[in-house]
Amino acid sequence: MMKNELEILTNILGKDAHIISPLVGGMMNKSFIVKNNKKKYVLYISTTQANEMVNRELEKDNQEKVYSLSLTSKNVYFDTRKGIKINEYIEGDSLDKVCEYDLNKVQNLLKTLHNSNNRCQNDYLPFERLENYRQEAISFHELSKEFKELENCLMLYKEWLLSQP
Repeated sequence: MMKNELEILTNILGKDAHIISPLVGGMMNKSFIVKNNKKKYVLYISTTQANEMVNRELEKDNQEKVYSLSLTSKNVYFDTRKGIKINEYIEGDSLDKVCEYDLNKVQNLLKTLHNSNNRCQNDYLPFERLENYRQEAISFHELSKEFKELENCLMLYKEWLLSQP
């Protein structure tokens, strides 16, 4: 862990805050599990590249709306200019480590989100977003077989998904 991350953390949460471990798996942030006064948090520090791709004001607004539905962790700090945020930590496995999903639970969470009156200011544009991430990934390495299989599966439903409100 770098001195810079610890300095950011202690400036926000205080001198007793410390980094427990990196949180591996994020695409656009350096992420760390941190602790302060016996409570765990996740510190997200965006890369310069991420800050160019993500509107942090919209991200903050969207996170607040989803939190109000009890679908995500509570944000305790968000610097939209620098792309630094701290959320309360939720125990569990990162999605990149999960092999099987409780599809009924996923379905119920999505229904809660989509049936709520909490509307985001922007359209998520999933297929445009997927293509942007795809092109970004290709610039670094060849796409995995698993990614290509998942992408092909998703594309089978593209027309139907785009027809949904």
